[in-house]
Amino acid sequence: LFSEDISIIQMETLNRFVSGDDDGKYGRLVWKQPLPLTLLPWSEVFRQLGIPDSSIAFESKVTSISSDDNTASLTLADNSSRDFDLVVGCDGYYSMVREFVAPGSELEYSGYVLWRGKVSEEQMEQHGIDADFLCSQPFSFVFLPGCGHIVIYPVRHASGELLMTYAAYLVVPPADLSQDALDE
Repeated sequence: LFSEDISIIQMETLNRFVSGDDDGKYGRLVWKQPLPLTLLPWSEVFRQLGIPDSSIAFESKVTSISSDDNTASLTLADNSSRDFDLVVGCDGYYSMVREFVAPGSELEYSGYVLWRGKVSEEQMEQHGIDADFLCSQPFSFVFLPGCGHIVIYPVRHASGELLMTYAAYLVVPPADLSQDALDE
């Protein structure tokens, strides 16, 4: 499906770890689930589909949306307007796209907060983390009993650099949420 020159990571298993007091540095492996998986950066997906960079509006705040039978028109924060055949809304929990698709929908706190990030091999090594070990692991879940879980998986940047991507889903009682967590 994809050309041979793309930066992909292929895996065969999903590792599930549990973290506790006596579970070692990275937790205790409790299950290796067979799960054939290919990970690749979005930039590669767009490139393979022949979508030019000029057709993608990354890091752009949408202020209004309109559409007709053939076109979706977006007005951006810089007052520019762009027309598209397809709009993919990746604009967060105050989503302008969600409001357009489902007017009047309201946010409801689910009981946990998601923190996402990427860490380079160099950053891991600077902090005493075994980058070779982590980067050799397939897609992994680390369960934190009573707290939530963390999802960790490697992604190869278009430059070839290997990054560990994480998503930490942690339970936060509503009373403990800071205003910063609720703001845009």
